Amino acid sequence: AVGRRGPVAGRPGLNRTAAVRIALFSETFLPKVDGVVNTLCRLLEHLDDRGHDSILFAPAGGPATYGSTPVIGLPGIGLPHYRELKVVAPWTRVGGQLEAFDPELIHVLNPFFLGVGGLRQARRLAVPAVASFHTDVPGYLQSYGYGLLARPAWRYLRWLHSHACLNLCPSTATMAQLEAHGLRDLALWSRGVDARAFSPAHRSVAWRQRLSAGDVTAPLLLYVGRLAAEKRVSWFGPLLEALPGVRLALVGDGPAAPKLRRQLG
Repeated sequence: AVGRRGPVAGRPGLNRTAAVRIALFSETFLPKVDGVVNTLCRLLEHLDDRGHDSILFAPAGGPATYGSTPVIGLPGIGLPHYRELKVVAPWTRVGGQLEAFDPELIHVLNPFFLGVGGLRQARRLAVPAVASFHTDVPGYLQSYGYGLLARPAWRYLRWLHSHACLNLCPSTATMAQLEAHGLRDLALWSRGVDARAFSPAHRSVAWRQRLSAGDVTAPLLLYVGRLAAEKRVSWFGPLLEALPGVRLALVGDGPAAPKLRRQLG
């Protein structure tokens, strides 16, 4: 893992200060906000702070740059059940801009469509590729009534991730799931918590009253995220039945929101 300007940073026994040129391919980016985008933004900020050079290839519609990272917007189409997610074809042309950047490492985030193109470019340029797993696509298919496609989706993911030197997992549970489905070369890439943003110093009685419908002494459960079947939001009803006296606040939106409003009142 030695780059053109010295050993790759972060590897045991090697020079951790050497700058690396990293090209990233992401299936989603701003203005969409989700876990993948949040992780990607924090990663770009980290690379910038450490003095690494980066370029991002992502669906069009977002900013032209993020910090010091140029963002190459690529044309895509929306999915039927998920219009805000734009799919970029794996054969979309990126070769000229990628070669001009001259990457030493390619990182594909949540590869499924555009990520295929990123892995293909890594092979063409003979540079190592890292893939990070973020979304249980087979689980999504089952949630939306396409369960028969789950097994082919796992076969596709096995093939796809076999082209990466390293496959990063967000949790030990995900790593175990991927290993059980035959994916290899796995490593844990856990997420941190911003202790400044999530601090007791921000405690607000007014917000507690609002989120608990005025019952500030009751235990409060908070969910922040997309309200959709794949997030297992159907568990909320049985959860409240099993925990009488607990208040639940849902912050977010999605296709399951109308049904949840009817069920939870």
